[in-house]
Amino acid sequence: MTNETATLVRGAGGLCLKAVLEIEGHFYIPGYQRGYRWGPDEVGQLVKDIHGNLGRNYCLQPIVVKNTGNEWELVDGQQRLTTLHLLVRALGGKPRWALRYETREQSADFLAQPDAERARTNIDFHHIWQAEQAIEAEVASIKPESRNAMLEALSNGVRVIWYEAPSHVPSIDLFTRLNSGRIPLDDAELFKALLLSQTLSATTGYATDEERTRQLVANELAVQWDTIERDLRRPEIWAFLAGNRTCATHISLLLEIVAGVPAGDAAGTFRVFDELSKQAEREGASAVWFKVVQLYERMLGWYANRRQYHHIGFLIAQAGTDGRDKMLREIASQAASRRHSDFGAWLAREVRRRLNVARSDLTDLRYDMHHARIQRLLLLLNVETTARNKHAEARYPFAAHHADSWELEHIHAQNAPELNTAKQWEAWITVHEEAVQSLPNDEHRNVVLKNIEIWREANATDAAVGDAFRDLANEILTFLAGNEAPKSEDEVHGLGNLALLSKSVNIGLGNSAFEAKRLKIIAYDHEGDFVPACTRHVFLKYYSEANTLQPHFWSAKDRAAYLTEIEAILSDYLGEEAQP
Repeated sequence: MTNETATLVRGAGGLCLKAVLEIEGHFYIPGYQRGYRWGPDEVGQLVKDIHGNLGRNYCLQPIVVKNTGNEWELVDGQQRLTTLHLLVRALGGKPRWALRYETREQSADFLAQPDAERARTNIDFHHIWQAEQAIEAEVASIKPESRNAMLEALSNGVRVIWYEAPSHVPSIDLFTRLNSGRIPLDDAELFKALLLSQTLSATTGYATDEERTRQLVANELAVQWDTIERDLRRPEIWAFLAGNRTCATHISLLLEIVAGVPAGDAAGTFRVFDELSKQAEREGASAVWFKVVQLYERMLGWYANRRQYHHIGFLIAQAGTDGRDKMLREIASQAASRRHSDFGAWLAREVRRRLNVARSDLTDLRYDMHHARIQRLLLLLNVETTARNKHAEARYPFAAHHADSWELEHIHAQNAPELNTAKQWEAWITVHEEAVQSLPNDEHRNVVLKNIEIWREANATDAAVGDAFRDLANEILTFLAGNEAPKSEDEVHGLGNLALLSKSVNIGLGNSAFEAKRLKIIAYDHEGDFVPACTRHVFLKYYSEANTLQPHFWSAKDRAAYLTEIEAILSDYLGEEAQP
């Protein structure tokens, strides 16, 4: 909990949303506060934000007040309330509140009627004058009909988070806590403050049984909140639900779903808090909290169920950064509306629908034509392989998956790579020299190694060795391919010659032959880098028949065995024909 949220909760004052033009009365700004200091940038941004959110609810940061009887003491929010006063006037409206300053009495008169002459006499006047000029410049650039819409929005759509602090809390202490190490509040922190403040009774100074009961309930809610936040911060749970998304409070993921506000619309607008506040007004804050807890428990149930874990994890991962939040909402909606068995069946159908690959497609898919579909297929292949592991603890590591980006990698490169510098040529030759040396000693192997030695000597003295490198590279690739006939484009770019690799691992492989990649993959695996199970299986010849096993190159029989295994593992998800 941030300092600001703890302050809002402490003492159980009133927390609500209030439209700007619903604010009324007299406010005074105590002497312990500095004067108005917003510059043209802050003022202009506020006007732009309000104009940019026309037609939708938009919340501003809190205004904290204390009721002193005849007027409000403005504890926090002087800059916003003063700027809004100027904006309402610039739009042709009339603010329903007045401001006075305890130690700067003339500031109230100047705020009511700013002028350039007096602006030079006082630093507070100067900033108010600058703000008015900035607002008028922004408003002048807006079409008249939009100005009217902005004024209308200030009557309903644009609201402040209004917090009435208890009278017994010292104002200076409250102001200091709110402004010490200030971190902007987010929707989650505000909803927590609303939830706890509605649970606690107003302090009367006497420890009644009712107050003690409310305090116990509030403490229990706070513990529940912290437990949920802690669980959602576990990397394996968070990645499963949210991929590589980052946010200050992870419980926001649940609040956005309960509020029905897409994550992209939530940032910086307090729309989630706005919607949750409306629900709390209708149902009570505790009823809204119950929905959050229910969703949390449902998600933990998904995580605990290995079958659902792998289906949901795949669906979130395949949706990508732009689609993962929408996918999670759809999953949550289906889970809430279906029986447990029906939900599991829906997940399986959804995986099949998202994969969108027919059996007959397996031999036709190509790297250069169906890149995204192949990536989805190989991801599901790895997820499903892990799910089929009989060890109960075996789970596809979505946290490791989302920690990197993923690429399709040719299992065996057919042609010499397009490298342009002596350093690149030497690095490629060194890797493949090690691969050639790892093969059984025979005459052909020794010829290739001798040609590498000749090339290296020439490379040390002759800058024009690019053509010689390409000739040698093709010779090495042919040798490491078991002297098979050159593959067709379909064989090179087909599914049988493709595996899934993380970008960080793939950088070290490049256009290498199978044996060179195999040695590197084994090294990466030993070093603890995440290599997906099926990629590891490919380079360890896990799918190849024992009587045809040739461990050092990727043959036509290996490709056929790999395709057969893909079809077998994904049999439940392959359609008879793919949808367009």
